[in-house]
Amino acid sequence: MSQFLFLEREWPAVLEAASRAETAAHADPRSACFYARRALELALDYAKGLGETPEVVHGKMLVRNDEGRIIARVPVEVWQMGQLSSSSAI
Repeated sequence: MSQFLFLEREWPAVLEAASRAETAAHADPRSACFYARRALELALDYAKGLGETPEVVHGKMLVRNDEGRIIARVPVEVWQMGQLSSSSAI
């Protein structure tokens, strides 16, 4: 059973990548890293697509869904890494 089932309703694509990372963690760590990064990139792309800068509370950016419910807390450093990687993509 996956630790990431809470993603199923809001982010099924993130769930798929996170579950694949989880499954490969011991057998194939290199693949696990790939899928973990993919899950993070998908989540960041979703958060960036919201159109407004999420609020920061205790060093974490709060990402809310359309109803205003908090669906993710992303460390500011991770958010900034995502912005750098998307701006420097070839």
